[in-house]
Amino acid sequence: MNLLSNVLRVNGLFSTLAGLAAAVFAGPLSESMNVAEPILYVVGVGTLWFGVSILFAARRYEIDLQFATVVALADALWVVAAIVVLAIPGSMEEKWILAAVSLPVAIFAMLQFRGLALATVENPLELETSIDIDASPEAVWANLVDFKSYSDWNPFITEAEGEAVQGNRLEARLNGTKFKPVVTVSENASELEWLGNLLVPGVFDGRHRFQLLPNGSGTTLVQSEQFTGSLAPAIMSMIDEKTMAGFESMNESLKARAEGS
Repeated sequence: MNLLSNVLRVNGLFSTLAGLAAAVFAGPLSESMNVAEPILYVVGVGTLWFGVSILFAARRYEIDLQFATVVALADALWVVAAIVVLAIPGSMEEKWILAAVSLPVAIFAMLQFRGLALATVENPLELETSIDIDASPEAVWANLVDFKSYSDWNPFITEAEGEAVQGNRLEARLNGTKFKPVVTVSENASELEWLGNLLVPGVFDGRHRFQLLPNGSGTTLVQSEQFTGSLAPAIMSMIDEKTMAGFESMNESLKARAEGS
């Protein structure tokens, strides 16, 4: 979290000063950059507000990860837009200020995404559900690791292939999307865990865990997942409720199947 908060502070200070300069010196800058003065003034005021908002957020003891993600994405968008403008044929004498400003913004974006990834590793975003099943852990386990039968009963993970052996890579389909997690824990009738990621590790990683806890005559199934990565806060803000509902529907279906077997 230290990296993220420190980069946000520097970014906030830089954005505040850059925005203030653009607003105060909109006239002279408009001539050197060949941009209309009102446009530079609006950009300056917006950047000033952006910088002050970042400084205010960075002062908090706990950084709002969703806000930090918005800042990182805004910086990345600025860099992409700057690259497009710089690629347009024209005199570089009119674009040097844009290029000079965009370089530190690109560095801020990369460091902020790195900081977000580290922050979620330190404090993963987690969802957890549980259900009591009137069947032994062995019976629940047998259905849980019978991946080929998922298409018959599982409303959440609708397809799966592979073996529940540590180190094995599975192939599964979730909400119409294929993913290939690696089994990280496989303890017979006790715990199953796999790790998957979106595109490349560190962007959006999910560590999915099933724990089978004996509760006398039956089993308490605990299904949970820890999410980490630079885009985890943004993605989870959009899918957390749907994902939780998916966990619960799978729990109910596994309960019905295990109790009926």
